[in-house]
Amino acid sequence: MTDFAQTLGDAIAHTLHTSERSDDEKFQDVLAVFRNMDSLRSTGTLSFRKDEYEVLIKNYSAGQDTTRLLETVKPWNLSIAPVLVRTYDAGHDTTVLLLRYPACPDEELFPFDSTTIVPSQEAQDRFRQDLQVLAEHGLVHPFARGTAHWLISSKTGTLLLDSWYCLRRGEPEEAQDLLRRVDRRLEKRAAEAAQAHESPSANPTAAPDAPTLRTRLTGSAGAPPELPSAGSAPSSTAPADFGAGAVRQRAVPTEFQGRVG
Repeated sequence: MTDFAQTLGDAIAHTLHTSERSDDEKFQDVLAVFRNMDSLRSTGTLSFRKDEYEVLIKNYSAGQDTTRLLETVKPWNLSIAPVLVRTYDAGHDTTVLLLRYPACPDEELFPFDSTTIVPSQEAQDRFRQDLQVLAEHGLVHPFARGTAHWLISSKTGTLLLDSWYCLRRGEPEEAQDLLRRVDRRLEKRAAEAAQAHESPSANPTAAPDAPTLRTRLTGSAGAPPELPSAGSAPSSTAPADFGAGAVRQRAVPTEFQGRVG
């Protein structure tokens, strides 16, 4: 167990022990403790980050769903995905998930849209490759089609995704459309940086280096709904036969057979 995992666990245990609220409201005190921890940055109503770690408060069913989905993709060693470090009980029907993005240890993670960084070609290729791996297993991360759920790390500029609860089955056409949209988003970022570089007086912070990422923040990620239920993920698409199409199909994991959302 990491030091941070232990610190988080101790804080939760102490809060639950001393809270005078009813059991189904104790998570409110846990949430208040998280908001007052200097080491945590709030990224939404029920989400926080510290370096490569993400802390999520969910109801029990939604927490189990997220855990199962992350365990499904773990063997594929995706750089875009976090791994589950530990879960904690946080009162009646409430769980805290501690996630870690192993691709960028000791780096801070920021919303892609809050920066002007152009990811390196290596980072872009890795991002596409990981999405392709998902597609080869008959899966898509639908929020990858836009940049609202993209993250970028502070030192290496690694591209990541959050909101893994939405992972679902997808047809090959959807997977290919998603990859095309990713290409367009990356091309747009590169074009914007090139334009800013040509007019430095209009944008003196154009195309900065990754180590100074934190100084360029312009916003934060949107807040998720409070204690979302397991059924809040987007609707599932029926599995498809990839056949000889552009995306090769592998067996859909049993966890997704019959899954809705």
